[in-house]
Amino acid sequence: MPLREPPLPPRAPMRHERTPRVVGGTPAAVLSRMASTEIESKRVLLVEDDDDTRELVAELFALLGHECQTAATGSEALAVLEGFEPHIVFVDLGLPDMTGHELAEMIRTTYRPDVAIIVVSGRTQPADVARSMETGIALHLAKPIGYDALRRIVGDATVRNRTPARTRPGRPGATCTPTRSSRR
Repeated sequence: MPLREPPLPPRAPMRHERTPRVVGGTPAAVLSRMASTEIESKRVLLVEDDDDTRELVAELFALLGHECQTAATGSEALAVLEGFEPHIVFVDLGLPDMTGHELAEMIRTTYRPDVAIIVVSGRTQPADVARSMETGIALHLAKPIGYDALRRIVGDATVRNRTPARTRPGRPGATCTPTRSSRR
């Protein structure tokens, strides 16, 4: 009788291998329930230079019921701010034309000193986080960020930022209006 090697014990998934678990139905049904949950709609500006990430996160904001404007560069973000008053600004640090910290300072001094600014970046070194705190950024988060975290953060950020932006009477439901980058 040939000798057989014993089977390997089951291995726990590594941190980077974890996959989200869908509870209570198919992904489409869960997304439908998430989108229909009553929440207060917020205006969000998302500044991210990666096209795929920007489009995906903007779609998540729309599913959450928020109005989302996007920009691929700091300059585009400043142009969007000319006609859009967000409750929250999500900024990547590594933008092609300026750092996220520089953009945050410009937003604070020129447009909205009271807006909640949140960094979502791959740069998580202590110096980067310290610079974010010095700049007055509310949170410095590591990429990737998931649906549940986005949902909680948008709610928490607007609680901390009590100064309401100008309301728009008769505004239709959540929309997501990406701007097209000239770098395509």
